[in-house]
Amino acid sequence: MALLISSPKELKKYIREEEAPELFEYLSLGYFIRFDPTNKKLIYPTRQALLQKIAEAEERLKSLLRERARFTKRKDSPPLLLLLRHHLQRMVDADYRELSEALRVERLLGDRRGHKIVEQLIKDKEYRKRVREALSGPVYRTTPFGSFVEKTEELRSGVVDTALKRLNEEIEKVEREIEILRRMLRWT
Repeated sequence: MALLISSPKELKKYIREEEAPELFEYLSLGYFIRFDPTNKKLIYPTRQALLQKIAEAEERLKSLLRERARFTKRKDSPPLLLLLRHHLQRMVDADYRELSEALRVERLLGDRRGHKIVEQLIKDKEYRKRVREALSGPVYRTTPFGSFVEKTEELRSGVVDTALKRLNEEIEKVEREIEILRRMLRWT
């Protein structure tokens, strides 16, 4: 006689929680089972269905891990050539070195839109002169070097932190589900 069970409370009538904690956890996730209390055997989900669910959960986990890796990696990292040109320019040009320190150009290198600004700084002496003049005046806060960089950094760090927190919670949930499903195989 197989029973359709949809809650841990119902299952407690037929088996102790210590005997099958995975079945109780599975039910607490919102799933249901078909259980034979006389033989203490799981009728549904079948072994095949459990293996299928495990495979699907592992695919979901891989996808979540890839997404988390994308967020943890610096998404807008500068092109290698630009980074090399920046460091070379810092070594050979004292004026550029001083300006890049004042601007904290490394912050600009962290954003795709900032790459264009750094390119211009490296190439154009006249542009550097105008930037230096802007740094000494009240205009600095309204230029791309001031508020743009700071707001972009704040926004990016907030978005990334929130997304990473959500992804980590989801990854833990999926890992737990996989563990439960694997342990349930012994009941089939």
